[in-house]
Amino acid sequence: MRDPYLLLTPILVLGVLGLVRFVGCDILFGLQHVPDPPLEFVKDVTLGMSRQNFTGFSGMAIDVGSKALKVQSLERYCDGNSMGDHRIKIVDAETGTQVGDTALVSLVNKAEGFVSATLSSQATLIAGKRYYVVSEEFDGGDVFYDNDTTLTTQSDASVVQPVYFDTSVQQWVLMGTGQSYGPVSFAYLK
Repeated sequence: MRDPYLLLTPILVLGVLGLVRFVGCDILFGLQHVPDPPLEFVKDVTLGMSRQNFTGFSGMAIDVGSKALKVQSLERYCDGNSMGDHRIKIVDAETGTQVGDTALVSLVNKAEGFVSATLSSQATLIAGKRYYVVSEEFDGGDVFYDNDTTLTTQSDASVVQPVYFDTSVQQWVLMGTGQSYGPVSFAYLK
């Protein structure tokens, strides 16, 4: 005599596999895909000379490597005594147009280090292109650091040189090599 349940086993297994394929393993077994956390572009910073005597946008020019970067948030360094809000944006160096949204970073009561603001929608930096990542500064406002600030970064893009916007001639001005004003940074996904 044959066990009737043993005969049904292959049918039950196929039914469960079909259900898993239709519904999905994550729903059936309560598993969820956990996305990778964003990478911090700046890993370490050596601050240059502090200053408070400039009004306008300043930061760094970067060249994106071989893969596009999906920027999630923009960041500005806080010296621990800052009291203001700063607009941070990304500008396409070739066209001068802003890429994505402007982030408003509040440094009020923040500890020393980078402070971030999440973008309402991610900004994509195209592989092989140059961008300016800049923060708005105010004469007599919060301390920021001069163009002798050195950054250690992820290898997905490289810091080319410090940059600021000169309102008297309405153009971006590049200074020195391999360093940054601010400093500024961003968090991204590949």
